[in-house]
Order: sequence, then structure tokens, then C-alpha cells
Amino acid sequence: MPSLKDKTVLMIGRGSGIARAMGGYQDLTANLVNASFSVKVTGPLLLAKHLAGNVAPGGSFLFMSGATALKPAPGMLAVAAANAAVDAVTAGLAVELAPIRVNAIAPGTIDTGASVPVDGGEHLV
Repeated sequence: MPSLKDKTVLMIGRGSGIARAMGGYQDLTANLVNASFSVKVTGPLLLAKHLAGNVAPGGSFLFMSGATALKPAPGMLAVAAANAAVDAVTAGLAVELAPIRVNAIAPGTIDTGASVPVDGGEHLV
């Protein structure tokens, strides 16, 4: 693996609508919720695990969370839960990986066309 010792920031995670479990809680399935967690939490956490030894002290990991972690909206329960998990992973890794910096950004929901509920209904934002 190429060295990341000279890199400052390594951004991991997805903020887009890929694998987002959107819709009311009645519409959620285990597969949809697991897909959201796989893309937003599990994948980035394991990527950080495998890359941390190649990041110089003072280097950074930057995760993608979302505003729904702190301000859930109707139809966004699973997305909010995944974003809250990203925040917890970020805080935990910051302690474990210091002096490597670990942060997350949390943009608000943006209607990109990917914000269609699982039932194909109206956009939520």
C-alpha cells in the first residue's frame, strides 16, 4: 500500500443518497437499514482501521455525518441513526488515534433526487 505519511486529510464515507434507508419507520427493512450502516459507518470505520498505521501524526481522517444526527426529520429515522453512529465512531477514533485528528462534517439534507422515500412517494426535503 502506498504511504499516506505526507497526506494531510483522508476523507472517508459517503454523504450522497447511496444506500440510504429513507421513508417512514413502517417502510424500513433490515436490508435497507443495514445498507445505510454499511455505507456510512461500517465501511468507513474499517477503512480507517486499515489506513491508520499509514497516516502521519497530525494527519486527519474526515468522516461524513449529517445534520439528521442531531435534528431528525420525518422519514429520516434510519439515516439519522447512521449519522449518529458516524458521530460516535468519530469521537471514539479521535481518542484512540491521537495525535491523528479525526473529525466529521454534517451537512444538511439537500434534494439531489436521491432523497426519494423507499415507497417511491414524494421527496422528503
